[in-house]
Formats: sequence, structure tokens, C-alpha cells
Amino acid sequence: MQISMQMMQICIPVLLASLVLAGCASAPIRGRATAQYPKPAMTLAPLVLSPMPSPLSHPPEAGNPQVWILGKWETVEGRSGRVDGVGEFEFRQEGSGLKWRMVRSGWFSGVHTTQTASGSVKRISTSSVELSGQYESSNLGNVAGTPVRHSFTRTGSSLRGYEAASDGTQSLLALKRAQ
Repeated sequence: MQISMQMMQICIPVLLASLVLAGCASAPIRGRATAQYPKPAMTLAPLVLSPMPSPLSHPPEAGNPQVWILGKWETVEGRSGRVDGVGEFEFRQEGSGLKWRMVRSGWFSGVHTTQTASGSVKRISTSSVELSGQYESSNLGNVAGTPVRHSFTRTGSSLRGYEAASDGTQSLLALKRAQ
């Protein structure tokens, strides 16, 4: 059984007070090891600690830090990586892992483009997420099949981070939970 620091701070003074009341800790013990000491006037009952759940110590995500990411997220600020436009990420549970899919549409170098990418969540905590995958399709250039990574930090209902293309280029990216 694990006892929290807060529980210890409460229990130790109670235990010491019980010992004082029973006459076991009222004065320092003097004498030799063979000395006889008077028995206390009362016998202490064993102190049993039962854990009390605290609403702050176990948030809903504590058992599964992945649940906050599930669902749809959309780009903000009119940018989706290097594309001036809109994009949407969708996260879903698949077995014991998480998968993601991105669809975006906008302008890149004066040409209208539509791209899709997908992959898996490589690392997740309650405050950050890292994605790894590849582009599936694009009507611009030879992007399909190339790797792509994303790294985000969570602040409330928004994600801020970057997209890293296979050539090492990083583009800022911000997402908010879709309505």
C-alpha cells in the first residue's frame, strides 16, 4: 500500500498524540536496559490507514494519458505546415496504439494542393505528443510515400509545434480541437 505525503503529514501527529495520551512518550526514558517501566494506563488500538482518493491526485487521464488526443483537430492561423490553407488531423484508438490521419488543402508556391498523410503516435503524455508517418497523396510534386513527423505541446485545447519533412525542413503548426 502506498501512502501519500499528505496522509503521512496527517497521521504522524495523530500517532504521536496517541502515544503522549497513553503515557508512552511523555518523558525520555532513562535507566538501564534491564529496568522495568510502568505499563500505560490504556492500550492503544492499532492505527489503520485507509487510502482516500483525492480528486486532484487521479485525474481522468492518469490511467490513460492518450484519451485527450482522440477526435478531430483543425489548423489555426490559416497555415498547415508549409501550406497556406486549412488542415484537419484525426486521432483514433487502434488496438493498444493510436493512429492519426491528416488532410489539408491550400496553396503552396502559387499552386493549389491537397495532401493526405497518416501514421502512428510514437509518444504521448498529458502535455505533448509526437507523430510519425508518411504522406499518402499529394497533387503537387512527388510527396507520396515520403516520411513526415510532427511534434506538439499541449496548452489547454490547443496544440503548438512543428511538422518535420524528410529533408529536415521544419514548419510551425498550430491545432485546436474541432467543434
